[in-house]
Amino acid sequence: MTMTELAMEYRKSGLLLKTRIAELRQKLKTDDLCEMEKFRLRGRIDSLSKIEREVSEIAVFLERYYERGRKKNGRYSV
Repeated sequence: MTMTELAMEYRKSGLLLKTRIAELRQKLKTDDLCEMEKFRLRGRIDSLSKIEREVSEIAVFLERYYERGRKKNGRYSV
């Protein structure tokens, strides 16, 4: 598997995460939930959002891995 193929897999995972986050946000708006359930749901959304952000950053890093002079990112380096 090349870095480009791996980046595509990360992109797919990112899209799945975005879809799930959207579903949970919709549930938060439409469902009649008690405050504890809302609190837990917001925590889940926050956690998934952080993971999605990191997955997207890694995908960009992998997509640009072979570019000349692109061995470092603010967080990720080789």
